[in-house]
Amino acid sequence: TTHNTWIEVVWTIVPAASEAGPRAPSHVMLRSNRHGVMALWSAGAQLADELGFTLTEQERAELDSADGMRPLWSRPLGEAPTDEPELLQLTPARALLARRAHDELTIEAIDTVTGETRWTTPRFGDVFDTAPPRYSTGVIETPLDGRAWLRDHVVALDDRYLAIVERTGRAIAVDLDSGEIAWSTQLDVPAVYEASLRGGVLTVIGERSAEPARGEAPGAIPLTAAYDIPSKTTLFGPKQLRSFARWVRHEQGAPLVIGLDSGILAIDVARGEEQWTVDDPAVRLSGDAWIVRDRMYVMGADRQLWQVGLGRG
Repeated sequence: TTHNTWIEVVWTIVPAASEAGPRAPSHVMLRSNRHGVMALWSAGAQLADELGFTLTEQERAELDSADGMRPLWSRPLGEAPTDEPELLQLTPARALLARRAHDELTIEAIDTVTGETRWTTPRFGDVFDTAPPRYSTGVIETPLDGRAWLRDHVVALDDRYLAIVERTGRAIAVDLDSGEIAWSTQLDVPAVYEASLRGGVLTVIGERSAEPARGEAPGAIPLTAAYDIPSKTTLFGPKQLRSFARWVRHEQGAPLVIGLDSGILAIDVARGEEQWTVDDPAVRLSGDAWIVRDRMYVMGADRQLWQVGLGRG
């Protein structure tokens, strides 16, 4: 139809970065360079008078007369590509948008139906009194993302919390219902690659600089650590790893699983003890992994999928 053709030409789908939380099957986030907005569309919704962007008379008439998706509300894209909001999560209740501006990060929680702002986090840097060393100029080489600024952020979600982890190790946890900061801290991993959050447990992988004075060879030491957000305590770590970590996955009731350059490592989160390892060449230098019930599917360096049992590896 003309309606669908206009959408396909002007609008593109924006996928959510996180799969945490219930799905919103009747909603989709779309972006439009022409209109300069990211807008939430809904099946069967009435066209609002105020959308935050201007439709031509023909576009409005087509949306009014057609059966299908219609925009509910929008947010501006920003003045520069680096300021464009990122869709973190979309559920029937809320949309989470992250916006980076001038190396600072804020998160806005928006009511899915009304488009009203429920809460907005303060700028990340304003939560802390001082910036850590190398904040402005430091870079790290991450196994999967390549070169990254230490001032960049990694975001992780579960059903209760949103964790924002700066690659310097500064971190805050936000209550998803209220938007209040439940915890802010400096983690024991001073250079962070990736983070995972499940059941209130925040796990990070990264590195620290070697200390030759203590007999360590020059270079970087790979690390992991886990933290319980509700109790604001360290569960284990920082734990030195046998090789550099590439990804981390965790589901409640299952071990913490880390993809290493040398294979796969599973850790009991509560005790910080290794449960099993897999050093088969097929899963070395893996690029991604997904947990499905009691199985993990790992994408090897050759982009083939390999199945690993979570019980014993």
